[in-house]
Amino acid sequence: MTVFLLEYEPAKERLVSFTALPETERAQAQAERLRREKANAAAGIDREVVLLEALDEATVRSTHSRYFHTLEELAAAPKVA
Repeated sequence: MTVFLLEYEPAKERLVSFTALPETERAQAQAERLRREKANAAAGIDREVVLLEALDEATVRSTHSRYFHTLEELAAAPKVA
């Protein structure tokens, strides 16, 4: 498994950072997520800091596509039956 640390700015529908880390670095990724959340809160910055786990980046991009595409892009995407 791979751990993915994402920082997303919802107001601008913009992915600020995306880091893939091996499972062995999960504790460091959790600590970094918390550090970023605290720093953003202290600075009054509205961002989501998310830690996800998946087999690969393609899976994360598929299951959490809102972090990688604007709402317009998602709305225009072909619908799967």
